[in-house]
Amino acid sequence: MRLLNKIYLTAGVVLLLSGCGSSGSFESAETIIPLSVGEEMELISGDRISPVNEETQIELRHVLGSDKKYVTLVSGSAELIRGSYIVN
Repeated sequence: MRLLNKIYLTAGVVLLLSGCGSSGSFESAETIIPLSVGEEMELISGDRISPVNEETQIELRHVLGSDKKYVTLVSGSAELIRGSYIVN
């Protein structure tokens, strides 16, 4: 009986330790999209805008009554960094 308890305890510890570091089960795969002046792009959760130079100006638009948001490059250069998260 004691041997069986040791086996269960050992198996439980191994399972607990293998569950540690579960934050590594998500990988971030980013797509970089250069923005063109005057082009409107829809933003989704996890997206970021990265200006390429100091003269960059952007316009943000939020549609009332929805979660939709849009960005338009007014001048300069910028990149839309689209994040997508993949579960392993």
